[in-house]
Amino acid sequence: MKVLFIEVCRNPEIEKSTDTRVVSDHLKTKGIDYKVFSNDGIWPQKTKLTRSVLASSLTQPGANLVHLSSHGDENGLVLQWTDAPQIRDRRPNLILSPTEIATMPEWSGKLVVTASSTTTVLADKFLQAGALGVVSPDRTISWRHVNSFLEEFYEGLASRKTLGQALSQSSAKYPELSHFAIHAKRNIDSTVLA
Repeated sequence: MKVLFIEVCRNPEIEKSTDTRVVSDHLKTKGIDYKVFSNDGIWPQKTKLTRSVLASSLTQPGANLVHLSSHGDENGLVLQWTDAPQIRDRRPNLILSPTEIATMPEWSGKLVVTASSTTTVLADKFLQAGALGVVSPDRTISWRHVNSFLEEFYEGLASRKTLGQALSQSSAKYPELSHFAIHAKRNIDSTVLA
């Protein structure tokens, strides 16, 4: 299993413990393969995402899980923010539209995971593009234990638990996050990510 982190921070100049940072640090300690594509300045290879850079990043050898840490809604997935001096004034500068998501073959066969309930509205578009499935909350959730929940989920997948088992185990440990669901065209609960 290899996890790709796609992170687009609204305020990349402020050092913080983003879900990408916390969860990827945990994966590193567990020996789980990952690669980060982020505009956040804490990373040695800061990535400015464009449509073509995203498409290229999704073709990483062995990558079968994409962790999205970006704002998304019915208008699409934010790839870049404006550079306004005040964070509150920053607006999406580049958005991958729902149609663009649905027509990107690079999503094919990948499990897409996000903790953002607003990104869940794009699940059908990822599935149209051929994604294996989308794991996301079906309503707004508390962020208090999200990182721990995701660490547990990814660890379960890496230990060859099925998607259903890994999600059930994480939900049992963090019941306030039991609103995460697997969205797919067919039942993939028994799928094991190799």
